[in-house]
Amino acid sequence: MNNFLICVFALLCATAYAGTRIPLTSEERTMLKSKLEECQSDPNTKIPREISENLQHGKWPEDEQLFAGLLCFAIKTDMMSENGDLNIPHIKEAWGRHYPDDIKNLEACMVQKENPKRTAYHLLKCKQNVVGVSNDALNVLNSH
Repeated sequence: MNNFLICVFALLCATAYAGTRIPLTSEERTMLKSKLEECQSDPNTKIPREISENLQHGKWPEDEQLFAGLLCFAIKTDMMSENGDLNIPHIKEAWGRHYPDDIKNLEACMVQKENPKRTAYHLLKCKQNVVGVSNDALNVLNSH
């Protein structure tokens, strides 16, 4: 797995800096990796390397390619429907299982924006702001 995909995967599987964090299961890591690879294999939703490197440092550019890639990931992981609506019960269940101490703060991330791409961008940027970036995800991908 190349370093670019490792970086993007880590961002999308952010974990808590403080508080209780329940690690992803092997099945969850495999599923998330697969969904990310599907989005990255499509030129219309591939997040460029330079953008992913910025994300790792908390810099989220206003970029159409980033918006498209995040929307792809959000739809493929059932955080959003095909028509761009947030699947709030699913997000609360999944994030609550992994970040029980942070779920109230994460609820602020679950906001429908002016369009689906902006909604996905806000959701995942906000999640990173609340719980951080996952070193566990980097370890998982480096082992493949």
